Amino acid sequence: MKTRVIINLFVVLVFSALAGVAYGVTKIAPTQAEAGHPFTIIDTPKRRLIGGSVAVFKLGGLEVLLSGRTRKPYNTMQGRLAPDMFGGEYTVFVRQPDGTEFEIGLFTVLGPTAPPPSIAPDIGAPGDAFTINDPLARMQSGDLAVFYAEGTDPAIDGVSDDSVVVSPDGTSLSGNVPAGAAQGVQNFVSVRPDTTADSRFGDLGFFVTVGSDVANLITPYVNESDMSHIFDVFSSDISSPPRFFVHDGIDIYPQGDLKSFQAACSGRVQKIYTFDDQVTIFIACNSTYTIDYNFESQAPQTGQTQLANIMVVEDQIVSQGEIIGYLYAAANPTAAHVHFTFYKNWIPSCPEPYFDQAARDSILKLIHETDPNINMCYGPNVTPPALATPYLNEFDMSEINAGFSSDNSISPWGFVHDGIDIFPQGDLKPFQAACSGVVDSVELRQASVDSNWQVEVLIQCDDYVSDPAMGGYFIPFSVNYIFEPMSDNQMDGQTQLLNIMVAEGQNVTQRDIIGNLVVVGEEAHVHFGLVQFGSSTFSALGITSIPLCPEPHFSTEGKDSILKLLHVVWPSASMCYQD
Repeated sequence: MKTRVIINLFVVLVFSALAGVAYGVTKIAPTQAEAGHPFTIIDTPKRRLIGGSVAVFKLGGLEVLLSGRTRKPYNTMQGRLAPDMFGGEYTVFVRQPDGTEFEIGLFTVLGPTAPPPSIAPDIGAPGDAFTINDPLARMQSGDLAVFYAEGTDPAIDGVSDDSVVVSPDGTSLSGNVPAGAAQGVQNFVSVRPDTTADSRFGDLGFFVTVGSDVANLITPYVNESDMSHIFDVFSSDISSPPRFFVHDGIDIYPQGDLKSFQAACSGRVQKIYTFDDQVTIFIACNSTYTIDYNFESQAPQTGQTQLANIMVVEDQIVSQGEIIGYLYAAANPTAAHVHFTFYKNWIPSCPEPYFDQAARDSILKLIHETDPNINMCYGPNVTPPALATPYLNEFDMSEINAGFSSDNSISPWGFVHDGIDIFPQGDLKPFQAACSGVVDSVELRQASVDSNWQVEVLIQCDDYVSDPAMGGYFIPFSVNYIFEPMSDNQMDGQTQLLNIMVAEGQNVTQRDIIGNLVVVGEEAHVHFGLVQFGSSTFSALGITSIPLCPEPHFSTEGKDSILKLLHVVWPSASMCYQD
């Protein structure tokens, strides 16, 4: 009797197992795993996993299509997660060859989640271009980018522009800041199907500046009565009176200690540098204009004391007229001053046309305290020649897979990058000097990150003046090339060095060949960057080189060529993304 019971139980279990195969549920196994892990889809009830079907993993608006191997009688499909899938909970579907879809269930990919949506640039004037990126592809054709001032209702007060274009894959939206956006204040941008609909995702901050063609600066100081005089003025030519040396701004001397200075424009504090006896503050007024204040106490080891009297921090949004700092002058009352510089596309320029009338009158009054015959500016605003492409022939190049980005969350390539990476089609393709100048250095070195050997060539572009030894702070641009064969073999590094055609101290003319890239690894490329404040000729200033977006400095033809190569990898990307 006991044996019979066991046999009956066995028959029930076998029958149940067979019934599970014949009548089981549709599912995916496992239901969670890391990217790259295999999976199996089971569809025993209807056997819809016909040949040519693909698994579709959906997250937000993102679709990841994964091929699989189906097995007759079409009740299972085996596949593998893509190695670069974002972490998160996906809804899984099967798509048959004719486009028919049916849902399987949920699957959690373990690992890093997608970067948040981003906008770049996030500061600009009406009419300036911007791009929004959403790795989860939630944007759709016809969406609006609604700008609204902080504290207002986007459905009522928001404005949008008809220029918006959404990429076919829904990961990027490009447009222009609408003309009706509130200027000089913090705005937010909401991506939505219409003005009254909910946002596709969290709204993005964007500081709308006063028009990019007009700065309308006020005085850098708060009270004219607190100032003593302005001594050195802007001069781009060493032959110009009254000082006969180059000076890229105006030097403002106070009457007494801890006199206040204000933001001459609304904008974002980009950088703050502290040195032995001074603190420098850069403020971006908009995508074209930047101002900087050099608080100079003119006494050794007073930089930290001066920093304690700076009232702003990096990335802070400031309003025109907001106090940014107080000049520490107690240690050297007669020499302490604030050096104020105005930049157009990072080129020091005469500030006079950009001040409003009241500011212009006040500044000239302080200048005339020294000499009633002195002007605010001398010499022309000198613009360096436009940069040529770093490569000789576009047809020798394959692609550019990363551009300039100052933040790892705002660019499609997803990391901080201080230049552009250019990949050739084949070995020993030539690269040329983007500007005329002098070769500052040629260095063979081993990279600390991956131990690969590389050669860096730094070219200091021609100065704006004929003799930089005459003084002043008019510092030129430099361009750097890093030839990366992608090999950890020192002999390959030496071979690359032999294929550099210039030497340290050599004068080069724009478009001279500077070297050929030796291709060893698949990822061999040349990294090209543009920096302001070169660290060699002017090293006494102790100023670290500042990487710059190179786009405004290329010729039109050069810019078009570089974007064409960048769009091979990133079809809708900009050359630069800056926070």
